[in-house]
Amino acid sequence: SLLHHTQTFSKMRRVAVAIAGFIFWMGETAGLEATHGCPTGPVTVCTTVEFRFPMWAHSSNPYNASDLFSATVTAPDHEDSFRVYAFAFNKSVLGLRVTAIAAGSHTVVFSSPIGTTCTFDATDSSGGTDCGFIRSNPTISQRHFFTSGGQSWFGVGMNLAWVSGATSVQASWDPYLTNLSNHGGNYVRLWLTDMWDDLFIETHLGNYSVTNTQNIDDLLEALQRHGMKAMMCIESFNLLCDNPNAPCDWDECVYNTKNGGFLDSPADFFTSDRAAAYFKMRLQYIVARYGGSPAVFAWEFFNEVDITNGFSPSGQTNWVGKMAPYLASIDPYGHPISTSFCCHDVPEVYTLPSVDFTMTHTYGTHNRNDLVDNNHYWSERMVSEYAKPTFIAEFGTGAAGAPALADPTGIALHNGIWASLTGRAAMTAMSWWWDNWIRPYDLWYHFDAPAKLAGSIQFHKFVWRTIGAASSTCTDIQPPGQYTCAQQASWGKCNTTQNPWMKGYCCKTCTNCSATCLGPPEPVIPNATEWIRVLGMVGTAASSSSTEQTVAVLWLQNRNNTWIQQNSSAPTSSRSPLNMVTGLAVNLHAVIASGPLPQGQYSVEWLDTYTAASSEGQLDCTASNCILSGVPDFYKDIAVILRLK
Repeated sequence: SLLHHTQTFSKMRRVAVAIAGFIFWMGETAGLEATHGCPTGPVTVCTTVEFRFPMWAHSSNPYNASDLFSATVTAPDHEDSFRVYAFAFNKSVLGLRVTAIAAGSHTVVFSSPIGTTCTFDATDSSGGTDCGFIRSNPTISQRHFFTSGGQSWFGVGMNLAWVSGATSVQASWDPYLTNLSNHGGNYVRLWLTDMWDDLFIETHLGNYSVTNTQNIDDLLEALQRHGMKAMMCIESFNLLCDNPNAPCDWDECVYNTKNGGFLDSPADFFTSDRAAAYFKMRLQYIVARYGGSPAVFAWEFFNEVDITNGFSPSGQTNWVGKMAPYLASIDPYGHPISTSFCCHDVPEVYTLPSVDFTMTHTYGTHNRNDLVDNNHYWSERMVSEYAKPTFIAEFGTGAAGAPALADPTGIALHNGIWASLTGRAAMTAMSWWWDNWIRPYDLWYHFDAPAKLAGSIQFHKFVWRTIGAASSTCTDIQPPGQYTCAQQASWGKCNTTQNPWMKGYCCKTCTNCSATCLGPPEPVIPNATEWIRVLGMVGTAASSSSTEQTVAVLWLQNRNNTWIQQNSSAPTSSRSPLNMVTGLAVNLHAVIASGPLPQGQYSVEWLDTYTAASSEGQLDCTASNCILSGVPDFYKDIAVILRLK
């Protein structure tokens, strides 16, 4: 197998000489401090202990786990011992890493041909250090992630798949991380794939780039320094498709027979035992080298796997159904596992027990003109379909490019983030356009307020319901105003793309009984010339002993503030007016259709969604009266957090 190999006696003898004194490295990031031999004193909890060995004469490939060794680790945070695997830094140096997650004694027993044992203690002076490894466990929370220390973790961030023309992590990647973390961001999505990426691992068949694998180490160190995490996307469709109408790179794929590989067609990748063995070898290397870093949030097998040649739901279910349990079995740190799709919702894959969360990629596939509608729809739909955490891993107004000229102030970014945040998603929706929109137009401030809100709630300790009531029948709901559904239909107003304000209304008359119309429309409140829609959710504590029993998050948004209605590339006269909203009062019993708020007194925190400034108030909610008054004046939108005292 890829994981176990019996070494010959002659090889053992050569290794025994080579490692007469092995090198021990330790630090919060590997390689910061060096000494000889096993640690003679305690190390701090969350330290990664790294052992380095000279490479010995190997049979074929130093990156193949079958030619290396492993170690069995006994640690206080594991009921049973677990195994970690050696990996090659290059063709002359091997490494093995163990991260101490909990205080206590750790024993590392090296397999043949090393055959030595190292015991060290980890100490925790604060008595409760949280190393921050992310967990997904439906018995604790069906919708949200939490850390290994039991704290809520809500991702706020963006894609950062690559940096064009990267020269070093410090020069090329760090400016993105610095800006994002300075505005509260804690998460990015990285690609370890594609030939143009400086994080691409398998540059030759079964052989890994020394430079790029070190880049990943450096990047994880930078992420940890900034208090951030990354989803590691291991592969993408690009190298396994040859469609001339898509950005396919099959001609450059190392598995292609033309490049010395063994596949005649990219479609063979998911059925080839040899390809599966090479992919498992890469997984083993990635976990062995990077799995001990708390900066790793999760593993993503593929970016948009449904664009690969020969994709089928059944084929992908079979492949993920085998690969995900394997990956979980070699990862002692328990990172969540998933995969992503471009254009299909594949329940067969996302309902697999070994898949920990679901994702959506949407470039306005529901409503590109209004990303409030689009992203809230997709967040709620995936929450309703799967009892797992979900989030929008890519979004935009279109796949062709960023809406920079039409939307230089980031209205689509802002609305997309808040629509998902109030749509019961486990993380904020993640823009794809990091390098040609967010950074050059300095849109970082849009992350401030979402980060402030996300950091103030223990999401995983609540059971959340949308403020809108669920419905499984197609009915007519009369739109605001005096006109009937029959009149609206006769005037051609049924098209919700052209008339987004009709979403959820007149579904039966308009014969628009799609998923869009199965639920009621989002609540809207008339205020002078503006229509204010209300999105949000109510959380009830999962435990009756929790100090907080009810939390509600509402977002009040001016429907005229969408990127298409405020299109900066269109004449000013064609843009919808944005008037100051003043004196607004919200009848929560009318707005929260999924069930009334529990009666009682609530603290009120108003949050400026652009500056993150907050102000306080109070709400008394009775069976007959639950009016949220004192809404601060706003032009575009404002958020509020209600907490039952």
